Amino acid sequence: MQEQSQTEVEKQSIGASLFRIVNPHIADIAFLALLVVLMMKYNSTISTYQVPISDGAAYLTNARNWLMNEPLFQIYRPPLISWMIAGVWSITGENWLSVKYLSALFGFASAPVLYLALRRDKGAFFALGAVILTVLNSEVFYYTSQLLTEGSALFFLLATLYFVKSEKPGYWFLAGICIGLTFASRYPIVLQAGLVALVESFARKNWRILTRAIATAVPVVVAVVAMVFLKTGTFQTALAKDTNFTFLLSPYYVQNSIVAWGWVFLLVPIAFILRETYVNRYNWVFVAWFVFSLLFWSANATNHDLRFAIQFTPAVNFLALLALERFVKNSEPLRLFLSKELLFLGHAPFATVLRAPMPQSQPGFPPTVTPSAPPHQPTTHRQPSLQQLQPGPQPFYPQSIQPTWQTSICPNCNTPAAPDANFCDLCGTRLR
Repeated sequence: MQEQSQTEVEKQSIGASLFRIVNPHIADIAFLALLVVLMMKYNSTISTYQVPISDGAAYLTNARNWLMNEPLFQIYRPPLISWMIAGVWSITGENWLSVKYLSALFGFASAPVLYLALRRDKGAFFALGAVILTVLNSEVFYYTSQLLTEGSALFFLLATLYFVKSEKPGYWFLAGICIGLTFASRYPIVLQAGLVALVESFARKNWRILTRAIATAVPVVVAVVAMVFLKTGTFQTALAKDTNFTFLLSPYYVQNSIVAWGWVFLLVPIAFILRETYVNRYNWVFVAWFVFSLLFWSANATNHDLRFAIQFTPAVNFLALLALERFVKNSEPLRLFLSKELLFLGHAPFATVLRAPMPQSQPGFPPTVTPSAPPHQPTTHRQPSLQQLQPGPQPFYPQSIQPTWQTSICPNCNTPAAPDANFCDLCGTRLR
């Protein structure tokens, strides 16, 4: 009986690692196939464009003015994309066809950056799902196929995420450069990039991430502001009518959430009641990224547009997949699973929930010995052993038995984890 129950635990442990148990190279191959499909889709769409849209034409005009040393057409436009267009035209000559794919290159490059940023810690299949939901999003694809700033801003924002998530200190300097280039791509998005570095530093309790990012971000931002000021005699980030903010938040983005992000957005509220969302510090940056961005754009009094949601679409998809992953990993009855998660956000303190014993299926059970306690030590509650209360063979309790297959053991809460897991599924402690 005990061997049979132990086999069930092994199956549950395997099921709890569904996103990691399959060979990750399958996801890598699928990701390469996605890149091919994305490239063909961009080519087939952009090849039909005969002229740029109005905003794209403004960036083209500014690029010509930078190249010819003439006054800018619209001084509030961020300069990076116009600088890149001017650089291409200095080689090829002024030609719309030579730069019509420029923004799409950044949209395409955003896919591998996001995949690599998530693959190491969340697994290949989780990363693949986040990339698919992001790059094939209708709003993301359309605006990155146009000659606009959405593609470059998304790319440098995701590059900031990739570098701050790295364990290499040298990459934190590169994160700062990406923050500065995010500012040059689209002025308001620098707030999201800076927040990513700030929250990641706080979550990892390593403020060197933030200080090193600031050390390289500030010179880039200052250089961009100085060049624009020297060119125009002023520095303007937006039209005056678009800079009015209010504490009365607009419901525009919530009302149009299905249009902006699809039906997957319905999973995002569920992610906010799940314990792993808060216990695992890796998730904090995505929670802060989504909440801040949604509040920031909703606080604008007059200017609302679905394309403003493009830059934090990866955070939306991450939270949605986080909720889906948690339900897939769950091996308990749904009612018990939800009661535990709601208890976490209800009356029990944070530390109490992490250390409280799991609820028993029947009343009257004695408390189980924690996995870290040696077998010969009595329980801390000094109650009689199970053999004294119930003669005969000892029943099997899944929560008190360690699986026999090779697992990683969390040093913080002694919870078994999959062999290739990087984080504990219960408390979020890094395992390797």
